[in-house]
Amino acid sequence: MAFSFVGALSCPCCYRPGALCDKFDPKTAALKLTGMRNLLKANSLGAYIVPMGDAHSSEYVSQADKRVEWLTGFTGSVGIALVTADKALVWTDGRYFLQAAQQLAGTEWELMRMNEPGVPELEEWVKAHQASLGGPIGADPRLVTLDFAAEWQQKGCAELALVATWANF
Repeated sequence: MAFSFVGALSCPCCYRPGALCDKFDPKTAALKLTGMRNLLKANSLGAYIVPMGDAHSSEYVSQADKRVEWLTGFTGSVGIALVTADKALVWTDGRYFLQAAQQLAGTEWELMRMNEPGVPELEEWVKAHQASLGGPIGADPRLVTLDFAAEWQQKGCAELALVATWANF
């Protein structure tokens, strides 16, 4: 498999929960996206994947591991986020369409309704846009499984760059 590893990244105030940024606020959501996009530029990444789960693929995820919730404000238990230089996308399934639409309202985040006609899967979306992304897709090596990485490669998506952005969780 073709992977690259970029050194661990972290932001002491924004890219981990803490006293200053536990509560989701649409105003700070824009700042978090700006921070993520600065990390994309600094590491020559075309996008960054933020999965819903934790490092152990646990059924119940602790509050400290709710990265998608912290970043987007979406509190459902199924989803995956993708940040690019000009897009912020969240995929979730039919159980959460209404909830996600309400929670993402007023933010830059766009809801991608999984399994709906005309809505591409994450891999399909990346493959269709990879020429314009301008670099590999970052993912935390602790949060993507070997199966995910193999399927990613099998679907012909851009290279995965293993980047531990959430190093201090």
